[in-house]
Amino acid sequence: MSMTHHLSAPCSKQQAHIVFRISLLLVLLFGYKEDTAQRKPTPQEAAAITKAAGAVNDIVERFADSNWQMSAGGIAPAEYYSVKIRPNEPINTTPFQGDWDFTIRTGSPLYHEKIQPYIAKISSPPTDPNDKKAWDEYMHSTDKIKGLQHVYVEAVINRLSVFVNPLKGGNDDLKIPGCYFSYKQPGGEVPVIGTDYQLPSYVLAFGNWKNTKKESDGEYMFPFVHKPGTPYIENIVIILSGNEERIKELLQKTDWDKINEGLTL
Repeated sequence: MSMTHHLSAPCSKQQAHIVFRISLLLVLLFGYKEDTAQRKPTPQEAAAITKAAGAVNDIVERFADSNWQMSAGGIAPAEYYSVKIRPNEPINTTPFQGDWDFTIRTGSPLYHEKIQPYIAKISSPPTDPNDKKAWDEYMHSTDKIKGLQHVYVEAVINRLSVFVNPLKGGNDDLKIPGCYFSYKQPGGEVPVIGTDYQLPSYVLAFGNWKNTKKESDGEYMFPFVHKPGTPYIENIVIILSGNEERIKELLQKTDWDKINEGLTL
């Protein structure tokens, strides 16, 4: 049989199956790339993003004071803004430089009051590797430091859904002025949203969450008014986790209504 004849011969069923699987893989691969591809925003989109990011950042940066310092976070430079090419919402963007991380300033009054006692406890680890009680106490001190020393803040623009019914009200709603609704999310449970799933989180939802619809997986979908890919930001969701004493203080003293100035409705 000649090479030419061999190449022109019909494919076997096994060969056809392999070709089909490769073709399907390529479709899925390139379809995924296209679905997650990013582009530069239009001037209208950039203006909406800047407005929303600025409203969030202006509030969150004020969390720093004589006891707390901002260790990470902030707005990305406008030239680095990007939006999803095929979004399911008006604008899909993340204009922040990761999540904010606020830590207790070393040497501050709060550090000496809350952190220093635990530092003293972990400065000398147990010498007996079989002393379970001593090691449990030691690990508890290290975990306590982590829980006390940080406040994490995550902000999401045009979030598609949440897991708690925003129309339910009642005891679930923390009734934070300026929020459409807000709730506490226990740590280590699913479904959850937020960066550190093991820590309890406080979820604050801004925007018009009226007329949400519950999906079969338990999510409550946000009812966007504008079409996907249009230059509007209809909701902002902020998630706080870490030092609960500090978070409760921030929830009460912050003018959260200012976040709504970042929406373009």
